[in-house]
Amino acid sequence: MPDGVSDETACQLVSMPLSSKMIIADLGIQPGQWMVQNAGNGAVGKLVARFAAEQGIHVVSPVRRDETVAELAALGMDKVVSTASEGWQERVKAVTGGEPIVRGLDSLGGDGPEQLFEVMADGSELVNFGAMTGRPLRITPASLLFRQMKVRGFWGMKPNLPAADIGRMLGELVTLAAKGGIGPAGRWRVRARADCRGGEGQ
Repeated sequence: MPDGVSDETACQLVSMPLSSKMIIADLGIQPGQWMVQNAGNGAVGKLVARFAAEQGIHVVSPVRRDETVAELAALGMDKVVSTASEGWQERVKAVTGGEPIVRGLDSLGGDGPEQLFEVMADGSELVNFGAMTGRPLRITPASLLFRQMKVRGFWGMKPNLPAADIGRMLGELVTLAAKGGIGPAGRWRVRARADCRGGEGQ
């Protein structure tokens, strides 16, 4: 690691930041297309929104609290919608301009996938990245049968990506960290008690 990269930042580059880049590549989404993610206020959610935007990919992030919308707006995430009140699905549609949402990223588990399905296009794909609720995924047969939704998981230890691509992504992150563009001095901030085991920020 370059001398300018702190140990705190360096030990997490292969967890949340690298996972975020790998997820975007794994989704197979193209510039100009839309995806939706929950847990947008977590470390991975913030990084996915940032890295996707850099590639021209649009990300809308439903969150569970009204105040989170303003918190994320302060970080430059302007495509955030609160699900705390009815009609949030229409607000998502307003954000996307009615364009189809072709990919979903679920980090909650439980009812998370079905909530994302409410705004995703028929036949689109959802990738599960975690179960922050601690509950099993609840997916109705109607979503799979009548809407032909696809569901699979992502785990960074078994990526469906060439090793060369992963190496390139890690190199990009090291360069970014050396310039102060990620980590405690950049737009991504790790928690004070973070360590090399990684973990999801909130």
